[in-house]
Amino acid sequence: MAWGKIAGGGVFDDRSAQLVAKLIEKGVKVYDTFDRSDSASIGTADTGQIWTEDVGDLQISGNLLKTTTVSSGQAICSLESGLSNGRFSLTVNIGADLITRNVGVIFRMSDANNFWVARPSKTSGGAGSLQLVKCVAGVFTTSANIAATVDANTEYSVMAVANNDIIGLYLNGSLVTEITDNFNSTATKAGVRFGTTGSPTSLYADKFSAEVL
Repeated sequence: MAWGKIAGGGVFDDRSAQLVAKLIEKGVKVYDTFDRSDSASIGTADTGQIWTEDVGDLQISGNLLKTTTVSSGQAICSLESGLSNGRFSLTVNIGADLITRNVGVIFRMSDANNFWVARPSKTSGGAGSLQLVKCVAGVFTTSANIAATVDANTEYSVMAVANNDIIGLYLNGSLVTEITDNFNSTATKAGVRFGTTGSPTSLYADKFSAEVL
């Protein structure tokens, strides 16, 4: 099998390189599987964008995005997607029970104090929900909170679809709710946010993408 490097800086076989090329042709601006060597830094997405650790300490471990340290209960990483309108998706696992925690995909982010996040969330040993949350000048407001079964140690695919002032929230490919809000409607950074009241080690994220509508 032939091997080679693509824009992300990681080593991929030819089939993986071809997959990324096809995704780009279809309008995917950012794609990252996090499939690279364990590292204390996140590095570069498969499509070439460089990740920034904005809050807390994040790392690559076992071909997954994880966090070892949160600051004020959160860890955030971001990159430039070039999109304010688009589809922003992420595979998440909220990890072990007995702590309140969430993992979500960030979009329409201008900085670490101003952004949107779509996420499944679960309270300590209790109820689960799907949420659209905006952070405005560091203050979080839950704009949509839909009760849902969110199990510990289970992968979910969460997606936000932003189109002007309409934002849709999807779980595992199905629309959960839509809201109308134009906050940060021209911001183009995107990323991942971990939130927890306990140890973050069992939470992880995988398969991040941002694509045109």
